[in-house]
Amino acid sequence: MAWILSSSRSNIKIRTNDHVRWIPPPNRRIAPDRQACLGLRLQPDPHSRLSRPGKGIVSLFKRMVRASPNKVVPDPCTYSIIICSFCSMGCLELSFAAFGLVIKTGFRVNARVISPLLKGLCDAKRVGEAMEILSRRMAEFGCMPNVFSYSIILKGLCDEGRAEEALELLHMMADDGGRTCPPDVVSYTTIINGLFRDGHVDRAYSLFREMNDQGILPTVVTYTAVIDGLCKAQAVDRAEGVLQQMIHKGVKPNIQTYNSLIHGYCSSGQGKEVVRMLSKVFKAVRRGEAMGSRSVA
Repeated sequence: MAWILSSSRSNIKIRTNDHVRWIPPPNRRIAPDRQACLGLRLQPDPHSRLSRPGKGIVSLFKRMVRASPNKVVPDPCTYSIIICSFCSMGCLELSFAAFGLVIKTGFRVNARVISPLLKGLCDAKRVGEAMEILSRRMAEFGCMPNVFSYSIILKGLCDEGRAEEALELLHMMADDGGRTCPPDVVSYTTIINGLFRDGHVDRAYSLFREMNDQGILPTVVTYTAVIDGLCKAQAVDRAEGVLQQMIHKGVKPNIQTYNSLIHGYCSSGQGKEVVRMLSKVFKAVRRGEAMGSRSVA
């Protein structure tokens, strides 16, 4: 599939196929050229296929840029929505073409615009290209990565079974001393999940303890990830200890937390513990507490 970025004023065409082809960043900051913006358009390759919603976005964008400059002119928020929409549809080529329009019109690039591209690349199993953007290209455009950008890369690495590489990146973020982008609870939880999934149980549990030492408070999602990982590793007693720690810290377990423990006790043949856990859940139901992801303790 190929998508074309074209401009009636500058006569520039950029084709993107299997890999990202970047537009060189401007040597100096330029003000947004609204007339140029009106001359730019997203043009699908006639031989490619695009879903009906995707065609609708392209059609609406064309109508928008053909409108009078005094009425409707796309702004960075518009392009961010377009980029995010096409990434969610798997149309990476068109997403990068839209990003090209941001550059050509002179708008300032920020993490809000680039982060959907990172996620799109990671979802397409192209984490290496996403890493290149994060480590080099964002700085070239005067855009510093934020913790959300890093979390996208961390999850992409973990989804590819590269949790140990994600852990190295996390430690780089933490060792920076908070000068640029220190990791948050989402960063830690993502890698804890990935380490458990890759079978690195001790490393995952050590990272869980490390985040406490760093003063980052685990959420119910973090605790549930640890409990689920320990139960799947047949370490149900340790998981029970984490549950008690969770309650002691004032974090209420939810139904997913108890489901993980119930599954762990079932797998290890501890029927009495299964009954005990089910009793806790049923008591919560009788108290009128909603199930799903809400707390049941």
